[in-house]
Amino acid sequence: EIRNCDWSSDVCSSDLFIMLSLSISFGTYIGLTYKVYGSLFHDSDIYLTEVGQFGFILATISYLIWAVLYDFVGFKNSYTVILVIQIFLSFSMHRVSKDRLLFKIWVSMSWVCEAGHYSILALFIQEIYGYRQQGRIKAVFLVGFGLMQHTVCLVTKLVIPLDGWQVVFQAYGILSSLSLVRAFYCGSDLELRQKTRGSAASYE
Repeated sequence: EIRNCDWSSDVCSSDLFIMLSLSISFGTYIGLTYKVYGSLFHDSDIYLTEVGQFGFILATISYLIWAVLYDFVGFKNSYTVILVIQIFLSFSMHRVSKDRLLFKIWVSMSWVCEAGHYSILALFIQEIYGYRQQGRIKAVFLVGFGLMQHTVCLVTKLVIPLDGWQVVFQAYGILSSLSLVRAFYCGSDLELRQKTRGSAASYE
């Protein structure tokens, strides 16, 4: 049985929004703080700049890779891959940060996961809601993501002086884990709708 998924009162969209809002903030947070955090272990600004450049290139390339993966395995499986990688990164970030190579890889992969969120979200919304609605729906999601990310960043500013960076990364791991649980709970509904509504929505 498929849920009633009109956008104005769309349970499916609510599920999607909750999952992505919880999980997408990790990559954004790393992007905002990797230089500050990295400077605790690496005193070379040139190295930290190289980390950013490498991560940007890798994330840009990954947009295409995530899109191809989405075409082959669908939303739920693509999102699960993103979350599994992200959970591993967030829980292990603090342990690998002293190693230059691993720190570069971990930061870059966090942005690859962030790129994956935006890539599969764009494809899913277009497939489900069609070309006419996708613009405003994406706008709502992006505004919501921004508010969530600012809220989380404000909270982490309070947490870091008290408990340190490791607790912050673990918190992001917990948020991604909650998204993974939610994906298993409602992912079948989302993919069922993707199969039944996708072809029709493309012409709406």
